[in-house]
Amino acid sequence: MFLEAIRALLEQVPLFSGLDSGDLAAIERQAVRKRYRRNTVIIEQGDDASTLFVLIRGRVKVFLIGDDGREMVFGERGPGSYIGELALLAGGKRSASVQTLEDSEFLALTR
Repeated sequence: MFLEAIRALLEQVPLFSGLDSGDLAAIERQAVRKRYRRNTVIIEQGDDASTLFVLIRGRVKVFLIGDDGREMVFGERGPGSYIGELALLAGGKRSASVQTLEDSEFLALTR
């Protein structure tokens, strides 16, 4: 049952939408489950981008700290959301920060 839920989450990521079940199974084997407590910054703006996160449970906010030190929140995301999909393709630096708003669990897939 859990693997079916994981596969359904991965199918929601546009990068994986055209893959067959064998390819998705290979991705599942590479993914690592990660848990973070509430108020943990899991991605910091400017960090190297090498990991895709798929949110299994919990909520996060995506934000930037402006030049004036103010936090600008772009939105909140919940289960089934994904963060950092371009990291698997291009690398580079993170364009925003992500912080958990409650205890959260992710699938992490590193390039």
